[in-house]
Amino acid sequence: MRSIPVFIITVIFCISALAQEKRLALVIGNSDYEFGGKLKNPVNDATLMKTTLEKLDFKVISEINADKNKIERAIYEFSKELANTDIALFYFAGHGIQVDGNNYLLPVDAELEDKLSAKFEAIDLSEVIEQFEEYPDNINLVILDACRNDPFKTWSRGSSRGFKAIPAPSGTLIAYATAPGSTAADGDGTNGLYTSILAKQMMVPQRVEDVFIQTRNLVRQQSNNEQNPQEWSQLTGKFFFAGGATVMPTSSNSTSRAYSGGGSSSTVSKYKGGQTLEENLMNGVTIEEVLKAGHTPLQIIQVGLPASDLYGTPYKGGLIFHVDEETGKCLIVAEEDLNRGNTYTWESAKKVCKFANINGHRDWKLPSRNQLFMIYSNIKKMGLGGFGSDSYWTSTESSVSNAWGISFGSGKKYDFNKTSKKKIRLVRSF
Repeated sequence: MRSIPVFIITVIFCISALAQEKRLALVIGNSDYEFGGKLKNPVNDATLMKTTLEKLDFKVISEINADKNKIERAIYEFSKELANTDIALFYFAGHGIQVDGNNYLLPVDAELEDKLSAKFEAIDLSEVIEQFEEYPDNINLVILDACRNDPFKTWSRGSSRGFKAIPAPSGTLIAYATAPGSTAADGDGTNGLYTSILAKQMMVPQRVEDVFIQTRNLVRQQSNNEQNPQEWSQLTGKFFFAGGATVMPTSSNSTSRAYSGGGSSSTVSKYKGGQTLEENLMNGVTIEEVLKAGHTPLQIIQVGLPASDLYGTPYKGGLIFHVDEETGKCLIVAEEDLNRGNTYTWESAKKVCKFANINGHRDWKLPSRNQLFMIYSNIKKMGLGGFGSDSYWTSTESSVSNAWGISFGSGKKYDFNKTSKKKIRLVRSF
């Protein structure tokens, strides 16, 4: 038998290593409270979450019915590994309370006699969030199915119900099982409504934001709008639990990292012409692949994927940043700033656009103010497109001497004098 050349083995090894993003999770479920009654679902929810995450290639640290010492130790072990992790997830199911604007997770041995005791008996959620703040170049997820009714009402009566929404640090998404200031019921089944739906959505090939959108819609529907999950996101990368390409955040101290999606197979399947579009997507074929195979963005949306899943995908000479879900009309932004990032006055910008030939297309235009803001919201904030924090021109005039531009550092719209110089990123539609 002929031997395989060493260089081929080396290439295969490198590709395999690239595909193996490091996923880490800490899952805690507390039901048997010594002083706060017993909850039905949290242990079952944590078990379901642990099993789901392991199927999605996460290394899972798990604690069930944990006292304060065990939770603190688990957080410590979890935190030690964050520096060598690409995707980090923290999940807690159990009692959670808000005291004086601070959110606390309750260990099973918490005995809260007054507000002061919460600071010593419970786990301050901000301590977990602070661990993620150290690693903004990771993709960090915090999932809290913890706003059950307060078991310590004798001293906390009159205080705010449920958790207080807190801003997510850069690179982090914080998901709540219900809206800030309200509570989530301990469900009638084996699992709580939120986690049971969330675990199923994690297995569907879709972007992480859409996992939570779909979960929220289904929880609202099945609870008759009594429970309203919410998220606060500052993610700067693109992540799929299953069946998609992860794009890690970039910063001045890091390089862009791309990985294939998670699941039982870590390599993305090739498009198969004998299968339907839906079958290909369910089998892990990327959106970019099905577009190259001749399917349209509208067809992908009609299968059931949200339009936002297409944002940032290469198509027709640029990156998709908007799709009209009724007509299928696509808006595409060029992959790079015009002429290597040179700046131009507004009048010069209009003239330069007429001669632009990018990837074989000559119908590029300056974006309108609304289009440029969509580019900022749908592409730049996701860490895609290679945008900096500069200001860009729009085609929209505000007066004889001024035109609108948008700062990609802040997302704010500015009324610039036409003689000032800004960057140009062109768009096309079809």
